[in-house]
Amino acid sequence: MPGERRISTIVYVFLFGAAVGVTLGVMFLCVPREERTEKFWLALFSLLFAEACTLAYQVSITSASTARNTSFPFHFGTGVMVLSYDLGVLALAFVAITNITFGYLAAIHLVWLLLLVTGTGLVLLGGSYAKKVSQEERSERAFMVGFKMQVADMLNRLKSIDCPDVTALQDALRATEEDLRYAAAESPPGIEAADQELAKCLADIVLQVQRIETVRQGSPPQEEAQGGIAEIVKETLPKVNKLRVLLSRREALVGQAR
Repeated sequence: MPGERRISTIVYVFLFGAAVGVTLGVMFLCVPREERTEKFWLALFSLLFAEACTLAYQVSITSASTARNTSFPFHFGTGVMVLSYDLGVLALAFVAITNITFGYLAAIHLVWLLLLVTGTGLVLLGGSYAKKVSQEERSERAFMVGFKMQVADMLNRLKSIDCPDVTALQDALRATEEDLRYAAAESPPGIEAADQELAKCLADIVLQVQRIETVRQGSPPQEEAQGGIAEIVKETLPKVNKLRVLLSRREALVGQAR
């Protein structure tokens, strides 16, 4: 929720300000003015930069709407990289107290920063690729998911119609539902025409079921209603059989595309 994310961001910014204040206080209180050499300033700015990286990571996690599911491992990987950098910078702050020269210390800081940038870049690149693959898989499965939902919806609507002739149509749709249970969920490239033909046939059957509901809800004499429904069922059964044939052909095409 936007409100919760805003509150979390405010908390993280407050904690960042507190961390900066503590860092500045400790560094300036513990290191006398005459000992604040270039190594001191390098350590100080590195610590502040590490804290800023931590804040940026926390805010990105809070703001990301996909900070779960497939993206979680990559956010976790970024967190590990940032934490490693923070610990390394903290360790280098103590190393700065030793007799190490400024040049060597700066080189180590640079290498550590490059490791952070490289590692985080690789993690984010992997996350971007995984997200793209996930979106493609959802797109490929969307057609069959909708297909199954429509068949289930028709069966549910036919349950409320008390007419012996509807039983044959229900049985045919249940057989179709069983076929769908073992059908390939994805729609790989190259079977668009088969999917379109299936969708058109399914739409015709949905219209027939709607006709049955209309006749039933029209409340004509029972014999007349059953006669009308029987005629519609007679027209619909071949369409359902055709649907099953088209589904079987689609399965063959999917097998070839794999």
